Amino acid sequence: MNTNVTDQVLHLIAKSMSEACSAIVKGAAWVPVVHIIHSLGVHSMRAPGLQAGPVERAKALNEIDHQLSELKGKLVITLADVWIGEDTPDGCAAVSWDVPLSGRRKALVAEVLESSGRRTCGMLNYKRCADGQVLFGELLWGDPSTSSGF
Repeated sequence: MNTNVTDQVLHLIAKSMSEACSAIVKGAAWVPVVHIIHSLGVHSMRAPGLQAGPVERAKALNEIDHQLSELKGKLVITLADVWIGEDTPDGCAAVSWDVPLSGRRKALVAEVLESSGRRTCGMLNYKRCADGQVLFGELLWGDPSTSSGF
């Protein structure tokens, strides 16, 4: 990725993370956002189906693939609010769109997928305290060679 694209990606992720954090602090749901970077700019869209059941999720992924193909996109950035499981001994964490089981916690996950197939993931853990305050961790970038990226 060249420097201009890298700067653009970092800006989009930072902006989307900031918007997501603001929504979460206000108690609102964060609907996944997808940014497709292509030769003419950026196409951004919401993808609520990503957090739905398998059929709706498949439809959302098909629409993203369709837009990516139509725009001849260079890369896709997705930012979603997900449930994650406890870390395993090998340092991985299971990511889930579904309703949490006990021991799960929340995180904002950014995923960057280049047209070459290279994938990079970032995770920002957070928790809501009993008094309603939301505490955010640090955005950590994971190892995309693991199944969940972390």
